Amino acid sequence: MSYRDRFEDLLKNPRMISAGVDVDFATSLFDSYKKAGSLSKGRREWLGKLEDKYKEEGWADPLAGEFGTILKVVLANESLSEGDRSFANSLKSQYVRYKNLSEKQQAALVSMFQRYSPEGQKKASEWKDNYNTNHKREAEIAAHYYLSNPPYFGDLANRILEEEGFVPSLRQFNKITKNKFAAKVIESTLADPKFNVGDVVELRASAPYHLKMKNDIKGFIIESNSKSVTNAARGSKNYLVLPIGAPTPIHIEERFMKRVKKIK
Repeated sequence: MSYRDRFEDLLKNPRMISAGVDVDFATSLFDSYKKAGSLSKGRREWLGKLEDKYKEEGWADPLAGEFGTILKVVLANESLSEGDRSFANSLKSQYVRYKNLSEKQQAALVSMFQRYSPEGQKKASEWKDNYNTNHKREAEIAAHYYLSNPPYFGDLANRILEEEGFVPSLRQFNKITKNKFAAKVIESTLADPKFNVGDVVELRASAPYHLKMKNDIKGFIIESNSKSVTNAARGSKNYLVLPIGAPTPIHIEERFMKRVKKIK
């Protein structure tokens, strides 16, 4: 049998494919052979070692055992996302090499297995529908806040706002929306506005110095929720206000204004 035939048989060997750890090495040896037309003594020895390692007689499945079996089931799932497949393959390489996983890796693997089980997929589908119907607005509000206040949740916030059809996991949703900062931002955004379009308002004494210096006047509310809330303080809903006599409107937070009852 030629070296070419031996390499082709080796690379089709289901035991080596199942283990996964030597496929790249065997491929590199084969590429070297095809390029040079021959094998050095060292490469011939490695070819023989690989053939012996993966022959049927006496072969022990490196993915035997509880977590090895779970890995095989997970990796056989065609719906596995690219990121999860990459992570599962990294766990597989470690399991084959060390015959074990850390407790944290075991927990992550079991969690992935549960997510892709029929029950897990059903829950994911239910969450997707629930998210799009009831929670997407909250996630978008929190995402705008964190993009304006880096560095936390930047990647997740971008995906929520920019990636069409993206649905964060329930865990991701809770992390970005249920902390004390995001909760205040969501509350301020979704609360009923204290001022209506057409109301005449003026600045409170607590308004920032730069606003009082430039806009120590009264104005008309022309829009509520005029831009995303970027401050985790109660009453941070933004309004677009047209100062009396001014050519352009400005954004002012709710907490810095009060209604004018009478205009002289």
